[in-house]
Amino acid sequence: MSDLKCKCGHIITDGTDNLPYKGEVISDQDWEAVWGAISELRQSSSDTCCDAITGIRIAHGRDIYECLRCGRLWVECEPGANEFVSFSPDTPVRNILRGKQA
Repeated sequence: MSDLKCKCGHIITDGTDNLPYKGEVISDQDWEAVWGAISELRQSSSDTCCDAITGIRIAHGRDIYECLRCGRLWVECEPGANEFVSFSPDTPVRNILRGKQA
């Protein structure tokens, strides 16, 4: 995804890394498969591990974005689908995807 227009009119852009309004979600039902695939990498080289973990993220991870204007969350419907569904917050809390180190 490069741009996503929120219902409030704000354009959410994803053109770089380290975005404070972007995250990744893995379904609880997929965690066993994710950890199983990761555990198989214990004897692999670091390059192989990095490539494999990227593949696992692509297969199971769904992008999630927070609109900086209205706080609406946009969640990818299926991993890699580039189709999103939105959820509007009931509270004024914002920046919920910001990293712990930010």
